[in-house]
Amino acid sequence: MTDNGPTSKMFTVFNALRERLSAADLTFAPAAYRDDAMSLVVNEPGEYWEIDVLEDGTVDVEVYVSQGLSDDPAGDIDRLIQRNSDEEPTPPPSERN
Repeated sequence: MTDNGPTSKMFTVFNALRERLSAADLTFAPAAYRDDAMSLVVNEPGEYWEIDVLEDGTVDVEVYVSQGLSDDPAGDIDRLIQRNSDEEPTPPPSERN
């Protein structure tokens, strides 16, 4: 018995996409962070792709592109943590004792 429901369509599209990525020698990993989709995370130098295949076989893609190396990596990390926590801001190096 063949299932022609939405899940079957999702697997068909997901597997076809995996084959295409493999044939192109792209590095990717499956991921599960949505309840309604199967995902592939593709890393390419300077880019990060999240490819989600939804239950009905449609595809959502988000592409994150690097802005290059930071001139202030420690400051960038401090700002990232500050934005996402209750941690007190770290003073700039010139103000640290």
